[in-house]
Amino acid sequence: MITKTHVALTLLLASISIPNLCYAEPLTLKTDSFKLRPQLWLSGDYDDNVFYESEQEPTGNLPNFGAVLKVGGGLKLQNRDRSGVAFNLDASSAYRHYVYLGDENGRAESELETLRQGRNGIDFARLNGQLILGNQSDVQLILNDRFNYIERPAFEGTTFGFERVDNILGTAVDFSPGRRNGGGPLGLKLGYELRSIFFLNEGDGLLIQQRSEKNAHTFSLASRWRFLPKNFLTFDVSYTSNNYNDLAGGEGDEDPELLSRDSTPLRMELGLSGLITTRFSVYLKGGYSNTYNRNGSSYEGFIGLFQFSYIYTPVTEVSIGYQRDGQDSGFSNFYTLDRIYAKSSFNLSNRLTLNANISYDIYEYNAANAIDNASRTDPVIRSQVALLTKLTGQFSLQIAYSIEANYTDYELPVNDPIDFASYQRQLFTLALYFN
Repeated sequence: MITKTHVALTLLLASISIPNLCYAEPLTLKTDSFKLRPQLWLSGDYDDNVFYESEQEPTGNLPNFGAVLKVGGGLKLQNRDRSGVAFNLDASSAYRHYVYLGDENGRAESELETLRQGRNGIDFARLNGQLILGNQSDVQLILNDRFNYIERPAFEGTTFGFERVDNILGTAVDFSPGRRNGGGPLGLKLGYELRSIFFLNEGDGLLIQQRSEKNAHTFSLASRWRFLPKNFLTFDVSYTSNNYNDLAGGEGDEDPELLSRDSTPLRMELGLSGLITTRFSVYLKGGYSNTYNRNGSSYEGFIGLFQFSYIYTPVTEVSIGYQRDGQDSGFSNFYTLDRIYAKSSFNLSNRLTLNANISYDIYEYNAANAIDNASRTDPVIRSQVALLTKLTGQFSLQIAYSIEANYTDYELPVNDPIDFASYQRQLFTLALYFN
């Protein structure tokens, strides 16, 4: 949940992609009107900290380790005749099953079995759909929906388990003169999105969950100008109205649990992307944002993203970057983010690829309207190494190791005794993918 964002020490070395020459043609089922591409995967994980515990909890609990199997599937559907209307659907979901849960806290086997069974269930479900009217014309009407369901069960007496739905329904008008001939130098996109975040479980004992429910209306304008064959200038403006779920209480309440965290953020960014040389490229974006919170302080200042990349096709791609942002939050009025990251991909052969990413994030939650009227700082590092190899036919195999750590000093004010929000976690993964 964004409202409880972990600031973890992350060497994320995963998400591998192999160039097209490394893959067989994806298996696609075709009819006269549609083409369908099915996908399946099976993974086994070893997790040395299943419940994200600190090593020295006031509760006295030591981190639990466990092994989990995940089986997932998905499909991609699109129409074949795109002369006037284009339709795309991308759906996926996964089920998790804990086959083992270890413990060094002296719990009875029956209690461990109950905990293990309680972790099994739907891990996530996603659906992205898009309908484009006027597919080949200069003016397009785009309708889309992005649905995301995630379930995380609670542990022991905590109330941190949740079933969250995050749905974004949007429409946009895209004007791009010369689209029929490969696209002209100018483009303009005017859009609207309705975002709803809500929870299926009751969560009556967890204020952070109730505070995170919201409806948001976003109006946006995006413009792009291609001034060289592979170089663009962009200018983006967005205005959002965030309506959070307010708890019981009237106007003028000074209790931060009761004050409204509604806001109307305004964001403006100017960007530059393109090639510096045939191997060096740049993506720069910077501007101004103000969250305009209804009560208390608001974020006001610079936002931006800077990334430099080196590409030596087809051997390697390396990027380094920095991000600065300020966003509304269910924990308090807003949080600021400072992120430094690097990512790389190495094609060791036509069948073997190594990908490496690293990021260091600092999330600072403003104290205005925060839980317990307290600010919070979460420094995070995540790291992962993944090796992907192409097998015969449509199959590929990935081996990955990741580590993440949250070094925050914040204490969760829910349980007695109070829990630490900090944790360290290692994950070993072996996954088989089809198509």
